[in-house]
Amino acid sequence: MDDGTPRSVYLSNAIFDSPSGDFTNYTSITLNDTLEDSSVYTINWTTNSSAPPQAANSSLAHKFVNISGRSGSPSIDYVSFGWTWQESSGYDESLLQLWRYNASSHWVALNTTPNMSLRTLSLYNVVPVGEYGILYGGTETTPCGNLASDITLITNLISDGNCFNISVDNITIDCAGFSLIGNRTGNGITSYGALSALRSNITIRNCNISNFTMGISFSSVTNSQIYNNSVWNNSDSGIYLNFASSNNITNNTLTDNSGAAIVLTNSSIGNNISSNDIYGNLGYGLDNSQAEYVNVTYNYWGTTSCPEISSLIYDYFDSPPLGVATFSPFLNATYLNGSSMTCPAEPWSRRVTNHLSISAPSEVCKGSSFEVSVSDKNGVALSGVTALLQIGGLTETRGVTDGQGQESFAPSKTGAYTILARNPEMSAEKTIISIDCITTPPLPPPPTVPPACVSDSDCAADKKCASGNCALVKGTCGHASAHKWIPYECCSDSGCPVNYECKANACVKKSTTENVTIKEKQNITKKPEEPAPPTAEPVKGYLEPYCWNPALLALLAILLFYFFFILAKRRKKKKEEKDEDQPEWRKKKKEEDEKEDKDSKKQIPV
Repeated sequence: MDDGTPRSVYLSNAIFDSPSGDFTNYTSITLNDTLEDSSVYTINWTTNSSAPPQAANSSLAHKFVNISGRSGSPSIDYVSFGWTWQESSGYDESLLQLWRYNASSHWVALNTTPNMSLRTLSLYNVVPVGEYGILYGGTETTPCGNLASDITLITNLISDGNCFNISVDNITIDCAGFSLIGNRTGNGITSYGALSALRSNITIRNCNISNFTMGISFSSVTNSQIYNNSVWNNSDSGIYLNFASSNNITNNTLTDNSGAAIVLTNSSIGNNISSNDIYGNLGYGLDNSQAEYVNVTYNYWGTTSCPEISSLIYDYFDSPPLGVATFSPFLNATYLNGSSMTCPAEPWSRRVTNHLSISAPSEVCKGSSFEVSVSDKNGVALSGVTALLQIGGLTETRGVTDGQGQESFAPSKTGAYTILARNPEMSAEKTIISIDCITTPPLPPPPTVPPACVSDSDCAADKKCASGNCALVKGTCGHASAHKWIPYECCSDSGCPVNYECKANACVKKSTTENVTIKEKQNITKKPEEPAPPTAEPVKGYLEPYCWNPALLALLAILLFYFFFILAKRRKKKKEEKDEDQPEWRKKKKEEDEKEDKDSKKQIPV
């Protein structure tokens, strides 16, 4: 039926045998595809390719098929070529490769990494034009390096890091249909000059460049040629132009690159970018990250829908400081078979940016999955919207929103990520931060310290037990005793009753003479006034109430007499003891002196 209705085609280990039917040289294919837009293609067994393989290769069991488009713009979603262990006996299966041959590009290596457990070589999003075969060998490892003269390849090259560096003018690299294969680091071909000394007349042709960071990088290069190359499966962009002007980029196939197919930056103007096949890249088909206008007409973008082509171009309509990229007229098929088509009123009403809404957490954990929700400006969830997770301009993950307008991502690195959402009419972007969320185990609890006390009895008498520690018992006007505060009776006269005073923290009644008030004195019955005998001035001081007590004076006199009596007696005894301790001659001398003294006293007349 040719009514434009999409149809699904699924083949599992379909065998394409030779006309002899003896199953000696057959090809086994698994295919999964959705046909639409009246697309038709055919698959046929062929006895051999229309041109022999390169000398460096040999065919595995003459496994060749021809896939050709009959109508529309066919593209096979998934196709896998297989072999049996009997067929690969004696071969190193790791060196099996899937190649395609057509008249324009000759032999092109499409997949050089076989699945040895399944014994298959697979392709995705294939534009089925050419003859396909499984070839063996034909590569060598080379350090590549700086080029100072022209080079033509005679075999495939596998490189670690950058392959060819061009730092002089007038250099041609002709790969002659062979491949430059990297290890996802470095660039396939790099030519660089300086703003004051541009490189010129560089030619890169007939190359198959894959598995590098960038396929081809031109920096400060002018009046050079990049044509008839296949640049695919690179981790960043296919072709990168920086300060590169007036170059011809034609008849190239750029597909399956993780970044944009072509990037232009920093006044890369006046370049002829036409007759290229640009489709199936995870990033944009064209990234015009500069303020200058760019003409990218007459290229094939993998679709004939103007809105879809527009969504593959990053320019002014995504970020107004950038320049406009004009893509119409464009090719409706590959540059070998396509004819031109035109969008209405170019530059037409391109997609309206930022009318999509992206909902996602502003901060996520590295390696953890999170949900992204996409809706229109009215909050209606949108399914089928392409969503990209990018870091540093490179697409890390690509997906499509489900029926609830959601897609999940899991960032593999830390740093600033950009979420891009776009459909043919609208696009939006949101920046999120990925952080390392490794949880630090909690510190062990500190060792338990036993309390200094459990009860008051564990503390000194002037302390009490509080919260496991002995604390001083405190208060005012008192003292600590038996773990308690004992208040004094008083600390000042104000703390005592009337007619009492505070002495030694106790209230003592004041003396009688001091307690007689004026009123009381007035109420005392007075005797008739008589001349008062002169009296001695009373003794002032704290003994005043006791000085004129006769009994007390008598007692005091007795005590004084006794004191002096005892004192005299002790002195006499001490003197006698001292005399006893003197030597005999001193005692005699003393006795003689005393006798003379007595005699002298007797002779004194009365």
